[in-house]
Amino acid sequence: MVRYSKRKVSTMVDLFLTLENDDIMEDVKSVELFAWVGEDEYGSGVIGIKQAMVPAGIIPIVATTLEKVNQKHILNALDLQGKIFGKKIMLCRFKFEEIITEIGAIQQ
Repeated sequence: MVRYSKRKVSTMVDLFLTLENDDIMEDVKSVELFAWVGEDEYGSGVIGIKQAMVPAGIIPIVATTLEKVNQKHILNALDLQGKIFGKKIMLCRFKFEEIITEIGAIQQ
């Protein structure tokens, strides 16, 4: 666990508050998400983000870089999952469309 002093946290918050909203918005618009998606294993027809066993446990396989979701151990886990349940699993790229809700904004 990382511990920060009150002074360090205050400095990080001050730095965050100096960022311009336009700069943050441009950063958000440039984000791409890569995710493994497919039908659920039990045949409901519902498409969703796939999960796989990784060193951190069973997690949804989504990242902002292709390299993170395309690692050999993830490919092996999803390949096995697809073969066991007879379902196709696809790696997809998602691009920014719109902000639906914004929460947690710090008021100056």
